[in-house]
Amino acid sequence: MNVTIKGLFISCLCVFSHFSLVAEDEGMMFIDSGEANYNGKEIVLSKDVVVEHEIGKICAHHIVLTPKNDQKKIRFTKLKMSDAVKFLLKDGGQLLCEKADLDYIKLTGKFTGSQQHEYVVYTESCKGSQDKRMPLVLKALEMNVILDIFENAASSSHCISEMRADQNVTLNYNHDLIANSDHAVYQRLETSTSAESSKDPRQNPGQICLTAAAENGICQITNRNGDLIKASKIELDTLKKDLTFFDPKGFFKMMGANALEKVYFESDLLKWENRQNLLVFIGNVTVHQKVFGELQNQNQVKLYYHEELGKKKIKLVESVGETVISHIDSEKQHPHTLVSYGKVIADHLNLQTTIDSPLENGEVVEGMQIYFNDLFGEIYADKAILDYRPLNGVIKLEKLTLEGHVRILNRSSVNPEESEAFLQYALSDVATFYPANNELVMSSNGTGRVLLYDKANNLQVSAPGVKIKRDGMTKKESIKGVGDVRFSLENSELEKLKTHFSLEPAKGY
Repeated sequence: MNVTIKGLFISCLCVFSHFSLVAEDEGMMFIDSGEANYNGKEIVLSKDVVVEHEIGKICAHHIVLTPKNDQKKIRFTKLKMSDAVKFLLKDGGQLLCEKADLDYIKLTGKFTGSQQHEYVVYTESCKGSQDKRMPLVLKALEMNVILDIFENAASSSHCISEMRADQNVTLNYNHDLIANSDHAVYQRLETSTSAESSKDPRQNPGQICLTAAAENGICQITNRNGDLIKASKIELDTLKKDLTFFDPKGFFKMMGANALEKVYFESDLLKWENRQNLLVFIGNVTVHQKVFGELQNQNQVKLYYHEELGKKKIKLVESVGETVISHIDSEKQHPHTLVSYGKVIADHLNLQTTIDSPLENGEVVEGMQIYFNDLFGEIYADKAILDYRPLNGVIKLEKLTLEGHVRILNRSSVNPEESEAFLQYALSDVATFYPANNELVMSSNGTGRVLLYDKANNLQVSAPGVKIKRDGMTKKESIKGVGDVRFSLENSELEKLKTHFSLEPAKGY
């Protein structure tokens, strides 16, 4: 009887339960099982099967190996695994599932669950910055992998370069970030230098991309802090722990004066740079905080934060370009709007917001002064400073200071809701408003003067300083000049007012 060595070896599988085979690419495959049978096409292993090969170690109750029969050496093209599959990868990752298929020809793999155990679970200890290890757990109803061939001077082997998770995806990263999505893709990042490119790709850091299946699909992240962000796509850099959100909308929980407060937001893009404690909102940005109001910017807003007793606290908010800040007074329910075309910096540590207009050749660009609007009137200025202070556990605006070419237009102080016309006009170098006592203090620099024209009372004032105070009960105003006061304007002063305002007599007065 003429029997080849290969044929004799295969026939012995029905007898021996522990053996080793030479696998693809000259690598060794070690197999240990309670039973092994060969039907002429496949090798069927059962009862506590352990297979060790170039990708890692596989444990299962049932494994089917498909040999490549046209080769002299015994190599395998497919592995089909089922029943309590445990895959220990050489890079330290681990896959648990009920069914798995590996195809060495197509360089693909598929992992699924069963009716009793629905989920496929992948775990890994990711390499973070400064070699800090950060645990990652990825769960889904189905996972598909793409294999890659890693070659070095000594040998070549297979490794997983990409993993795709689908249906009811859950990600737990560093025992902090919890993500839910319809789809997820985990890829090894490409190395940036030629020296790094020779390293084993299994040791490269990874990037995870989470996406929603459709417009109403699921793609969101929450964490131990209680933040919640929904997006159409989320990217996670496992090395830097940085996150990028596409079409994000949600809230962050930040420490306020004495409690956690929600900071709501939405934008086209959000970059969360964890190592810098920085949130960068890009495109059609809206950020809303109860105390400071709502900030809108079409370009970019940066939010710096720090941690205090394990809780995030806003450190600084920076907005450049056209910015609209809207706020409703919590006591009087009066809306306030401030528009800036330059830079807005809200310093939450020092409770101060500074706003600067854009400059060209040292002068404010025409038509781009700061604009303030409320029920009582409008104010224009080159620069604004808002100072806040804590009061009974609540942050309140203490004063608003406006500087540079200040223009003020006021309506009736008695019934501003019923008066559309402006009745009071003023020009000054500096104007400071104190909300607590409804007082506006205007002053001039050097030898300049504050100019005031009151249509309703036919009053004219020219002085180094002017104070206007509204009575909280009667709503009436008192006007007081400071220094060398004149109650009539010179022609040059009137002309100066007319270049900025319409001084026609008010109807009905």
